[in-house]
Amino acid sequence: MKQNYSLGAEISHFRLVQIQDLPDYQATGYLFVHDKTGMEACFVENQDSEQFFSYVVRTIPTDDTGVPHILEHSTLSGSRLYPVHDPFMDLEKGSTNTYLNAMTYPDKTVYLAASPLTKDFSNLFSVYTDAVFHPLLRKEAFQQEGIRLVNDAKGLRWEGVVFNEMLGASADHDELLARSVIKALYPDDCFRFDAGGDPCAIVHLTYEGYLNFYREHYHPSNCRLLVYGDNDISAMLAFLEDGYLKEYRRSEALPPVSLCPKWHGSSRIVAGPKDGEGKKNDASILVAWRTTDASDPLEVVTLDTLSDLLLDDPSCPLYKALLESGLGEDVSPESGMVADFPQMPFMAGFKGIEPGKEQAVLDLVQGTLGRIAEEGIGSEAIEGRLKRSRFKQQEIAGSVPQGLRVMDRCLAGWMSGKGPFVTMQIGPALDALDEALSKEPRYFEHWMERNLLNNPKRVVISVYPDDSYLKTQQGYLVTQANAALKEDADLEKETQTFLSYENTPDSAEAHARVPRLSIRDLPVNIKPNEYQTHLCMGRPVYTMRQVCNGIVYFSMSVSVDDLQEDEFRFLSLYTRLLLETGIGKLNEREAALKMKKLFGGVTILVDSDGDIKTHQSRATVTLKLKMLKEDVSEALAFATELWLHANVTDVKRIHVALGDLKGDYRDSVTYGASSFASQYAVAPFTQAAWESEEVGGVTQWAFLANLQRMDEVAVMMERLQKKLSNRTRMSFHLTGDAPEVLLDSLSRFLSAFSDEAISSNRRKYALLVPGEKRRTAFSLPSNVSYCALAQRSDPVSSPLQVAQVVLGQIMTTNDLWSKIRMKGGAYGVVARADLSDGLFQFITYRDPRISESFQDYRKVLERYAREAPSEEEIENAKISLIGLELKPLGPSQVAEISFKRILMGYDDQMREERRKQLLAVDGKQVTAAASRLLELLDEENAMVVFTSRKMLQKDGRFSFQLNSLPL
Repeated sequence: MKQNYSLGAEISHFRLVQIQDLPDYQATGYLFVHDKTGMEACFVENQDSEQFFSYVVRTIPTDDTGVPHILEHSTLSGSRLYPVHDPFMDLEKGSTNTYLNAMTYPDKTVYLAASPLTKDFSNLFSVYTDAVFHPLLRKEAFQQEGIRLVNDAKGLRWEGVVFNEMLGASADHDELLARSVIKALYPDDCFRFDAGGDPCAIVHLTYEGYLNFYREHYHPSNCRLLVYGDNDISAMLAFLEDGYLKEYRRSEALPPVSLCPKWHGSSRIVAGPKDGEGKKNDASILVAWRTTDASDPLEVVTLDTLSDLLLDDPSCPLYKALLESGLGEDVSPESGMVADFPQMPFMAGFKGIEPGKEQAVLDLVQGTLGRIAEEGIGSEAIEGRLKRSRFKQQEIAGSVPQGLRVMDRCLAGWMSGKGPFVTMQIGPALDALDEALSKEPRYFEHWMERNLLNNPKRVVISVYPDDSYLKTQQGYLVTQANAALKEDADLEKETQTFLSYENTPDSAEAHARVPRLSIRDLPVNIKPNEYQTHLCMGRPVYTMRQVCNGIVYFSMSVSVDDLQEDEFRFLSLYTRLLLETGIGKLNEREAALKMKKLFGGVTILVDSDGDIKTHQSRATVTLKLKMLKEDVSEALAFATELWLHANVTDVKRIHVALGDLKGDYRDSVTYGASSFASQYAVAPFTQAAWESEEVGGVTQWAFLANLQRMDEVAVMMERLQKKLSNRTRMSFHLTGDAPEVLLDSLSRFLSAFSDEAISSNRRKYALLVPGEKRRTAFSLPSNVSYCALAQRSDPVSSPLQVAQVVLGQIMTTNDLWSKIRMKGGAYGVVARADLSDGLFQFITYRDPRISESFQDYRKVLERYAREAPSEEEIENAKISLIGLELKPLGPSQVAEISFKRILMGYDDQMREERRKQLLAVDGKQVTAAASRLLELLDEENAMVVFTSRKMLQKDGRFSFQLNSLPL
C-alpha cells in the first residue's frame, strides 16, 4: 500500500532517518531507527505481491563450536507465544510461504520468509519475531538441535542435528577447502572461526555457553529488520513496539567487524577426506587473495565482473590457462570471488592435482594474471559482460523472492555501518563502472595489478587426501565422548529428561496458538496456462504474451526418442560441448564472446519425462535462450550457426568439455548425494526415469569416467549433430511482450534445417521386474548417510494417487520429521508422490542412520494405514500443496513451466480435475492411499544409500550391493 512519510516522522517510537528512491526495484526505501533500542528497520516499498522480511542479527563467533548455527536452529524450537517443539514445521504445515528459512553467515544470522498472501505473511512475521526475541532456549532443544551425549544399547556417541550436518560438511572436500582459505586469509580476525561449527569443537560447547551467546548477541540494538513488498509499515512498527521493543532498554550494539591492522596470514597444507581409491591426483591447490572493500558497490561490481572475465567459461583467459597447463584435472569450483567478507577473497586453482605442486600452481596463476594485465582483457569481452549485467538488471526476476536478492545486496553496506541503501542497487554501481572504464580503458588491468599481482595478502592452500582423516575425526570424538561420560554423573537422568521432552507431544492448546491459514484463504481455481498455438513450417509453436521488459524467452525442444542407446548416453557431453567449442570460422573464445553479446542466457538441457495421459516416455534436448527483442534476428541467426556448425569434432575441446562435466559430478556429489540417491532409486521403474539417470545421474558419471578415445567420441559428436539438425524433431515456445511478431524470424531459423522422417523405433531398457527389490549403495567418504527409497504409487490419473500426494506431505511434515529429523538427527527428510512417473519416494539428507530410517518410513505408512490423519493435518497438507502454485514467478520460469506442461500433455482440464480431487481428499482416502502404498512397497522397491563403507558395515541390516563412485 502506498504510504507517504516525511523525513523525521515518528511512528511507534521509530524515527524515519532516510528516504531513498530505488529504481532498480520500482520502490521507495524507508530507514527507521527505534529511539530506545537503536534497532534499525528498513522497508523497501513497492507493489510486489510477494512480501518478504528478514531479521539480521550480528553474531560474531569466538570459537569453532558453531554456537551461532545451533542458535539459528534452536531459536525456532519454541518461543514465549508459541511454546511448541517446532513452530517452524507448524508454519510449514499451514502456510503458502514461498520461502521459509534461517541461515548462518560468518558474522551474522538471518531469519527470513516470504509469502504472496498478506495473512500468511503476517503469520510468518509474528512467529519469527517471537522466536528471535523470546525463544524458550530449552536445554532439550539445545541437545536436540546442537549436541548431546548418548549412551544406550547402540553404544556411546554424540548426536544432534547441527552436529550431524557439520559431520557431513566436514567430509566435503570443497567445503573444507573453502574454510581453509578463509582461515588463512583472516588469521587474526573472527572469520578464522567456523560459525557453522567443527564437529570436533561442537562437542565442547556447553548449554551455559550457548545461553550466554544468545544474551550477548540477540538484542534489538544488535538486530536489523528488512521488509520488502506491499506492506503496512505503520502496523508492522506498532506490532514491534507494542509486543516487544517496549520491554528493552538500549544496549551497546556490537560494532562492525574491524579487521586486524596487521596481517599474519600464511600458506597452509591441510589434510582432508580421501575421495577416490588409488588416485594420485586428488588434491586441491588454490591461490587466494584478500582484495578490496565489500561495502563499496564499485569494488563489488568490479570484482564480480572481473571474475567472470577471467573464469566464467573454458574460453576465458585464466580458466583456459589453468586447463591447458596440464597441472590438474579441473579448475577448482571454489575459484572466483566471495562477497561475504569485509575484504573480498579472490581464488584460482585446481581440483584433481598431485600434492606438492603448490609452487607450480602459484607460478602459473601469477604468471597468467601478469600476462593478462600486460596484454589486456579486450574491449569486446568487457562490453559483452557489461551488456549481460544490464540484461540482468532489466529482466523481471523469478525463482527466488526479489526480497532475498535485495537482502543479499544490502547487507555488505548495512553491516559495515554505511546503511542499507549504499549497496542495495546494482544500477548505480554499473553506472560507476561504466564511468571508470570511460576514464581509464585499462581500469581492470590496473585493478589486477593493485589487488592481485602486487598484493601481499596472498596465500596458497592445499587440501590433500588422507586415509586417516575420517578415522582421526571419529577417534577424537570417541575419546571426547568417553571423557565426557566420566565427568557427567547425571547423564542417565539428563537422558531420561531429554527423552521425555522428545516423546511428549505438544498440547492441542499449544499447537492452536501457532497461526495458520485455512483452506478458505486460498484461491480455489488453478492459474491457467494461457498460450496460442501456431504452425511454422509445419512445426508447432506456442506463444505466450507477458510483460517481459523487452526480453524474449525462446525454447526449442528437440525430440530424441529414436536415438540408439549408445547415442543417447553422449547427449550430455554433446550439449556441454556446444557451449564450449568454436562455431564455423569462430574459435571457442570468439564464439563465447558473441554468445555473451547476443544472449542474456543460454542453456541446453537433456531430459526425459512421462506423458501424463499416455504414460509414454518423451526424451528431449531443449535449447533455452534469453535475448533482447531488438537482437532477435541476429541472435537466432547465431543460434542457427550454433546448432548446425559448432565444431563438435574438435578433439581438444571435447577433452575440455568432458573434464568440465566430470568435474561437475565430483564437485556436487556430497552436497547433492540425496538427489543422486533419489534419481538412482527411481530409475528402474520407468523408461523416463531410467533415461534421466542415463544422462544425469551416477550412471552417466560412470559412463563419462570410462571414455578414453577422444577421436571416437568426435565421430559420435558429428553423428549427433547431423541427427539433431532436423526440424521434424522440433517444437517451440516463445514468450515476450508480443511474441507473435517473432514468427517470421523463427521461419528463417527453421528454413536452415533439414526436414527428414524420424525412425519410430524407441530405446528399450531392462527395468525392475515384478517382485524385485534392489539394494544399492555407493561408497562416499562421510560419517553420515544419504538414503532414498522408491516404490510405485497408483496411476497419476486416479483419485488415490492424489491422496498419496497429500499423504506424502502429511508424512513429511509430521511423523517423518519427528522420527527422522527431530529424534533421528538427520538434517532433512521428505516423502512425495511423483506427478508424471506414478512413483512414491522417501529421501533423507545427512542422516546418522540407515536401516532405522527405512524402518521408520514403513512404520509411518503402517500408522496411516491403521488410522486416518486429523482433518487439520489433511487441510494443512492441501494448503501447502496449493501454495506451491501461488509462488510469484518471473517470465522465464512461467515460460518454462508452460512449455513443460504442454509437452507432458498436462492440460488445464486435467489440472482442474486434480485440484478438485485434491480438495476432496478425506481421511478415508488417505488411509486407503497408505494401505495401497504398503502393498506396493512389499511387491517391489529400490533402496539406495550414499555413505561410507564403515557406516554401511556397522549398520548391517540390509544387504546392499556396494559400488564405488568414479571420484
